[in-house]
Amino acid sequence: MKKKILSLAAAVAMLGMFASCSSDDPKSPTPNPDPDPDPVVVPGEDLTAKEYSGTSATVTMGDAPVAGQLVKFTPGTEPKLTIESEPINLSELIGGVVAQSKADGDIMLPTPGLIPGSPSVTIPLTLTGEADTCSFTGNTQTDYCTFNYTGAVGPNGVTLKISDVKLKNTSLAGTYAVPTDYIGVDSWGDPTIDDSRLFRIQWDSETKVMGVMPVSSVIRLALKMTTQPDANGEAQPLPALYANILKNVTFGEDGSISAVYCDTDKEGWPEATAPKGIASYVVKEDGTALVFINPIAVIANVAANASKSRAIDMDAIMETLINDVLPMCQNGVPVSYGPALVETDEYDENYNYIFVPSENPNAYSFYLGTDVLLPLLKVAAPIIADDDVINMIVEAAKQDPTMGGMADMLPSILKTLPEIVHTTSKVEIGINLDRQ
Repeated sequence: MKKKILSLAAAVAMLGMFASCSSDDPKSPTPNPDPDPDPVVVPGEDLTAKEYSGTSATVTMGDAPVAGQLVKFTPGTEPKLTIESEPINLSELIGGVVAQSKADGDIMLPTPGLIPGSPSVTIPLTLTGEADTCSFTGNTQTDYCTFNYTGAVGPNGVTLKISDVKLKNTSLAGTYAVPTDYIGVDSWGDPTIDDSRLFRIQWDSETKVMGVMPVSSVIRLALKMTTQPDANGEAQPLPALYANILKNVTFGEDGSISAVYCDTDKEGWPEATAPKGIASYVVKEDGTALVFINPIAVIANVAANASKSRAIDMDAIMETLINDVLPMCQNGVPVSYGPALVETDEYDENYNYIFVPSENPNAYSFYLGTDVLLPLLKVAAPIIADDDVINMIVEAAKQDPTMGGMADMLPSILKTLPEIVHTTSKVEIGINLDRQ
């Protein structure tokens, strides 16, 4: 028994010794902490909201540079670019006319946007790169188009390349040629021009020209009687001359409009192609397209001629420009399209020829309708009926041997224009083209 107790005591003593030795050991050193990891860079976090223009905004559509763009960068958790075209100072363009009106301040001419149908486009961005300089790429859509984009943004500028623009509605896309079968035969067997094959001229008014002639008939007659020399110097009626100059128009799936025509400024009138970018379009709905053009040259020319007349109400003109014309510059000119019309031998109650839709499924009319033309005609009518303008038209008519006989009748015809416009119920003016 004593031996067992002694053995147990010895074991306890040995455990105490080992515990004492263990407690005498120095503590293990505390490991040094790892150095701080590299800070996380958030692309674009140092960029601030900024608007770029001029040389700081490099914008291209496909491979073509596009000038006059305002690009606004918005930072944050959902960064974006907003792009729109710079407006043009119309007051500087037609300063002499504006000076005659009561318009205060500058009149800014809104311009179409870079993407057809969208005056302003917002592009969502996924940024990659550094805190102050980033790149981006992606695709997005507007109401009328889809497109791809790529570019970069930094403190000193932005680059943006738009590519692969495509209309959502491409039903109008294709090439349309000027009809070539516009030469007919009259009741005496002589060749004659069927102008209704080339043009859509529908003008219904209760007031007749000189009391007896429908307006549409007078316009068509005037077109046939007015001549100009062709490439060979031979006098040609305007309808034939038109058909020899314009060859075809192409509406692209990207919303572009281009045309093949004869360059009348060069000897022999060689064919030329109008480049993309001058005009664009979108299909608003079946039967209506919005066409976007640069109207500066047209307005400048009209204003220059109008300013010569002493009896024109410039305030009325400026009001129409501001309220009716300028919005169309940015929002598009509504152009109607549909089956071309064919003339029949019947008349309506106003002695206008009755037209019916063509049976040719490829014969189209592109025209401005009553809702577009009538407001403009109400402003143009008093201008054309002004004495100074009438004298200018009469003098021009006297220079044309084929119109000289009508020159003396022009004053009475033009003087009735305001009343003709006042009693107009329908007016459609345009051209006919055959889809290829």
